[in-house]
Amino acid sequence: MTGTRFRKGLPPQRLPLVLLLLFNALLLLVPKLALIEFFNANLWGEVTRTNLIVVIAQDILVALAVFGLTLSLLHASSGARLLSVALGSGFLLLFLTMDMRVRELWLKPLDVSMIRYTLNNANSLKSGLDFFFKRNAVYSLTFERFLFYVALTYAFTWLLIVWSVASGNTATTSRWTWLKVMIVTTATCGLVILSFSAPHYRYRMNENMISGPLFAGIKSLFTKQEYVDERLAGSFEQRPLPLNLQLGAARKFLEGVKPFRNVIFIVYESMRWRDLHLLGDVPTLAPTLAGMAASGIISKCYVAVPHSAKAYYALFTGRYPYPGIEMREVLKESNDTIWHYLKDSQRTKSFAISSQNLAFESMGALLKSFGIDSYETGQLPEAKGISVRTKSSFGTSDNLLYSLGAQFVSKVNGPFAAVFFPLAAHYPYNCNGSDTARHNLTDYRFCVSESDTNLARFLATLKQFGVMQDTLFVVVGDHGESFGEHGTYIHNSSMYEEEVTVPLVFWSEDGRLGHHVLAPSRQIDIAPTISDLMGAMQATVLVQGVSLLRRQDSTPAVFMATFFDDLGAAIVEPPFKYIYEQSTGRVLAFDNANDPLEESPLGLPAEKQQALIQRIRAFLAYQKQVF
Repeated sequence: MTGTRFRKGLPPQRLPLVLLLLFNALLLLVPKLALIEFFNANLWGEVTRTNLIVVIAQDILVALAVFGLTLSLLHASSGARLLSVALGSGFLLLFLTMDMRVRELWLKPLDVSMIRYTLNNANSLKSGLDFFFKRNAVYSLTFERFLFYVALTYAFTWLLIVWSVASGNTATTSRWTWLKVMIVTTATCGLVILSFSAPHYRYRMNENMISGPLFAGIKSLFTKQEYVDERLAGSFEQRPLPLNLQLGAARKFLEGVKPFRNVIFIVYESMRWRDLHLLGDVPTLAPTLAGMAASGIISKCYVAVPHSAKAYYALFTGRYPYPGIEMREVLKESNDTIWHYLKDSQRTKSFAISSQNLAFESMGALLKSFGIDSYETGQLPEAKGISVRTKSSFGTSDNLLYSLGAQFVSKVNGPFAAVFFPLAAHYPYNCNGSDTARHNLTDYRFCVSESDTNLARFLATLKQFGVMQDTLFVVVGDHGESFGEHGTYIHNSSMYEEEVTVPLVFWSEDGRLGHHVLAPSRQIDIAPTISDLMGAMQATVLVQGVSLLRRQDSTPAVFMATFFDDLGAAIVEPPFKYIYEQSTGRVLAFDNANDPLEESPLGLPAEKQQALIQRIRAFLAYQKQVF
């Protein structure tokens, strides 16, 4: 009587084990379903009930493959097979769950380049573990809690599987019939067709990191391959030109101003333009910097790539960096820069003093290639016998950076170019007043205020040492910071204003610069402007930027790319910004004058979109060709 509840050939005592193994395989869908919920809630997700099957088709295929493989391995139960299947499917589930988190934070699947980058910089990145594990991953669950629940469910499932096997059950199924073969084959073919025919979803949502490369490889056999050709790269509109050619043109302002002898260049970490309120009547987080802006030159500045080392290349060379995760900038022993020219022509001594760990991404070697000697705070002669407190794996506290740095600068004989790299505003935002367990926008703002307080003390100390005279000050951010405004956090992955705009201020104590509010600028414009203000008029250094004193009335087009490959790129032609989503092939347009928070994308004709994409592809092709 009981046996009639089951299909003939599948004994009732065997059904629970088969169902448990199927449930074990279906757990592999959990990371993708959680990712879909996260993207729909935070990142203009496009997945609905209608297209859900298309988005998870590859994941279902992987789950079915695991289920089939598990059945074949456990048709005759043994301890070794049981352990191998448990470990294998467990590692796969963990891998897919980690991929889910990487996609949430950096908007692209986990790949070899990201794994290599993480391993190469593991020591410096370990302070980011809190961010990775302790922020929300889906609904109100942190990734740490989500991972715990997934692991708990998986462990409980395998306890039941072991119990079932120990009770004498096996995974042997009934004899296959033509009907069953037809059903399985049809379902598999349908999923394969859906996987091949799926449109380009934002952030490659439909791809499974296991099966995705296989489908992409097969597709590539039947589609036209894109490659970087010389014609595309040659069409890029901002190829480098010798700096002295543009410095021969008339200045638009500051005509006849005496050149500066020295420069102090402060590169703030993670200092975004938004929220600073350096202009206008709104209370500012940085009154010292606002005061400098009020008696100097100020501009909202666009980054080239929202990542520190990439920003350094743009800032110190006046050229765009390599648009991707590879640190190709550090491969050259010497990069052509104005700092080499200032040393040769004016005997200027160039050096950098940093709270950051300069071993990270070989930043010390990169600075040396620019002609800039570098010191971490604790390496300064003035630091002998003084304890420099470690703040995080990214570097040390800024408490001694400026005081010891000011002493070091005061002892330099002759002209100097001093670069300072404060770290206060970098994640994990551990500053006076911040909550070290929170790491949010409030804590970041505390760190911005602390950075400004440190700047005020630095200026006062320099004045005491008598090194303010004839010294140009340049203050800029390396990149901005995201706090969920468009679903992402920290930096590297976004082309939105909060991540790609930073403050830029030129100032001197004697007031010779006057007060000028400029149209938006680019990081690649800073080195040419410094060269102009320091009288290095004959420098033949190749640059893609322009001196802000001599540029035309309109801002040249700004080209940008994300740090992570093939994620996003953009063109800014103020007030309009055009963000190219490489995963979908679409362009999002924003009018930043009327929509500063970038909440309402504009419609663009197809012809306009294609023209913008071609310009961006030319930019990416040229920069990759250069490196």
